[in-house]
Amino acid sequence: MSVLPVAKVTLDRERRLCFNYGAWIRLEEATGRSVVELLDPRYISSATGVRDLLWAGLLHEDPDLTREQVTGMLTIGRLVELQRTIAEAVNASMPDAKGGGDAGPPTAGDSTG
Repeated sequence: MSVLPVAKVTLDRERRLCFNYGAWIRLEEATGRSVVELLDPRYISSATGVRDLLWAGLLHEDPDLTREQVTGMLTIGRLVELQRTIAEAVNASMPDAKGGGDAGPPTAGDSTG
């Protein structure tokens, strides 16, 4: 069971999206894209991106789920609604920098001492 927050989404039934570390790994492996590319608004707003992100976010509760099965649960008319739900789940999975969590990888201008 995941310790990360989840976002509920109704597809073929009520499901719970959770973007744990394993979800990001499976998504990178399946798409050949890095996490940074997967979070690009152009990808998130595409039909393929929505399908892939939903798939990865559902793997914690259904490890054998396929992207083809997720495709069968979707309609284009719900694209914007699903994008919002995905964004909610992704944001919930990210550490809160104000709360002392990891603020992300260092950038080229960062000094490590």
